[in-house]
Amino acid sequence: MPEKNIPIGDAVRFGWDMFKSNAGFLVAVVLIAGAISAIASSLQQSVAGTDSPVAILLAGLITLAINAFIAVALINVSLKFVDDKRAVFADLISAYSLFVLYAISSILYWLIVTIGLVFLIIPGIILAIRYQFFGYYIVDKEAGVIDSLRLSWNATRGIAGQLFLFDLTLLGIVILGALALGVGLLVAIPVAGIALAFTYRRLQRQTEPAEQVRPAA
Repeated sequence: MPEKNIPIGDAVRFGWDMFKSNAGFLVAVVLIAGAISAIASSLQQSVAGTDSPVAILLAGLITLAINAFIAVALINVSLKFVDDKRAVFADLISAYSLFVLYAISSILYWLIVTIGLVFLIIPGIILAIRYQFFGYYIVDKEAGVIDSLRLSWNATRGIAGQLFLFDLTLLGIVILGALALGVGLLVAIPVAGIALAFTYRRLQRQTEPAEQVRPAA
């Protein structure tokens, strides 16, 4: 198996090139995702002051479902660009059947990361880095909850340091976008998302076919 590496420059450059070639589509995707996310946030705020545990729980579950749906949609679109396929608006909903699986996996992911953060912060950061591609394995390979985390862990073995620098780079891009009166996020979010998908695909190809993926039931 070849040595794994993270081509940070290549990943960001690819994300930028894809944005330039598909700016109208990608800006529209970010606006749609932002509008849906705003609806979820408004729903949470509307029940935040209520005394009904049932209403608060229901709002939380709806928000979780909406955020999972958005994440699956964005991952699916990003992978289309990485695989040199034409992305269309239908791709935002074509992987809808996986959003429940993603939601469950994200709960487990954040639980693991939170437990790690309790133990002197550093373990939580490492766990967040090592498991960050679970969603890509769900959308790309239809891996199950445990399998998606396991595959991400194996794919990122030995390159946590490189991924940390890569994630900081993407964070810096998003922060710069936010500083540009927020409008820059319309560019920063798709560039960072496609760059992350580019890195996932590279790691996935470097790790497989040694890895066997068991599709979710």
